[in-house]
Amino acid sequence: MHLTKCKNLNDGFIKNEYILDFEKSLMKRNYIYDNKTYEKYRSTDLSVKQEGSVERFIYEDSSLIFTDKVGHPQFYTQFVF
Repeated sequence: MHLTKCKNLNDGFIKNEYILDFEKSLMKRNYIYDNKTYEKYRSTDLSVKQEGSVERFIYEDSSLIFTDKVGHPQFYTQFVF
């Protein structure tokens, strides 16, 4: 499954796409921040890149698709499709 031109209410993107590979149980996200969003994140974290990709394992539960949780228990990121 290939999801393209995904919108975000908080950030701007030139490219924001998700590729779900159910055979390998992987989600790959490819993105390019617009200049405003890039500068916002770059001002607090010098390791931020304007363009990148992220891979996460995915699994299905009750007809929903989840990614694995990333981060500390108090604050983590998880996608639900």
